[in-house]
Amino acid sequence: MHLRSRFLKNIYNKQACECSPHPNEAAELVKTIAGVPENVLDFTGKTTLVEAMALIQQCDGFVTNDSGLMHVAAALQVPLAAIFGSTDHIATGPFAERAVVIRKEIECSPCKQTHCPKKHLNCLENITVDEVFAQVIQLIQDK
Repeated sequence: MHLRSRFLKNIYNKQACECSPHPNEAAELVKTIAGVPENVLDFTGKTTLVEAMALIQQCDGFVTNDSGLMHVAAALQVPLAAIFGSTDHIATGPFAERAVVIRKEIECSPCKQTHCPKKHLNCLENITVDEVFAQVIQLIQDK
């Protein structure tokens, strides 16, 4: 089960929101494979940065990768779970009290490369939906 589906089924049977100021190939692939349920608001590529910031500020919790929007959520003190693969969480944060870093400790991470030099993505693929879901629920409950 995808993370979004897990949230919608188990805790918030209302709306989830997906936003990024810039559409990208990965986001489009996920939407094609998983579909976009009616109770999901998809703002990918449809917001300015200021609009994305306003949406994030309304969130009970925010799941993100190491990105500019991660730093926005941290600055707005929105509880966030940041998923890290090849990037270095120690160097880039998130620097916030109500943030958790989700990553896998493997020998080649953080490699800081945009494409895996070892031809695998174990740093990301070994992170489970259950793990992310549990971390986000804990953050929200600790409110």
